[in-house]
Amino acid sequence: MWKELMGLLGANPTVTLIFTIIATSTIWLYKEFKEMINQDHKTKIKIINESIKNYGKLQASIAEVINDEDNKQLKHNLFEKFGDYNSLFSEDIRQIILDYYRHENALYLTTLQSFIVVEQRKLVQAKKRLSVDDNSTDILDSITRLMRPFQVIVMIWLMILFGLFFISIYYAQDNIYMKFNALVLSFSAFFSLIMLYALISLRMDNKLARQGKYRWGLISGIIITPILVLIRLDLSIVCIIIQITSLVLYVRSRNMGKEIILLD
Repeated sequence: MWKELMGLLGANPTVTLIFTIIATSTIWLYKEFKEMINQDHKTKIKIINESIKNYGKLQASIAEVINDEDNKQLKHNLFEKFGDYNSLFSEDIRQIILDYYRHENALYLTTLQSFIVVEQRKLVQAKKRLSVDDNSTDILDSITRLMRPFQVIVMIWLMILFGLFFISIYYAQDNIYMKFNALVLSFSAFFSLIMLYALISLRMDNKLARQGKYRWGLISGIIITPILVLIRLDLSIVCIIIQITSLVLYVRSRNMGKEIILLD
């Protein structure tokens, strides 16, 4: 097999050139994306550490005000920290701070400390997950780390191949109607590819939420629907309609789930 491959490369300069370009580009892209992923990982840990640090400072200021409620300077310092760290706060924390502004009751500060403790625990857990992912010696985790840059690279090459493939299909059609169907098919296949890529990326990053049979059915419909064109090309319009309908139903099912949680 290797002899045949080397013979093909040696006998055809064009194939050799294309192979060299693809191999060189893939290696360069892998190095670049690996560096970007590592940098993004470090940035996330840095942001988490900074957030934990700022929450600690805020807790100290709150404790000072609770222990000396009549000290206006301490309150002024606390108010400044509320403004400086506002981007850290959840909606619940912001509401408690607004209530404290109105009433200046120390009970609001005590409640605020409890909420801050919860946020700190979330940040610590997020940091642990990132650290475990970075330092794990498990073989599967190591393979996942090595494969992560390939997610984007494979996507890029697939997009190029899909583009060339659908351009050839488009120009192979005899009339405007079939050319239009070929164009619709390209959008449908692109939509399917994006959905598949998102699923693989989320699965590799362990961020894929539980969907349930109904949502998986909708997702599967979006991904495999373009296969219908194997029967007839002019079914591409049906494909895109099914995909859009499935997407709308998926979004509605997610929103309904959120509403149920809020009502509970």
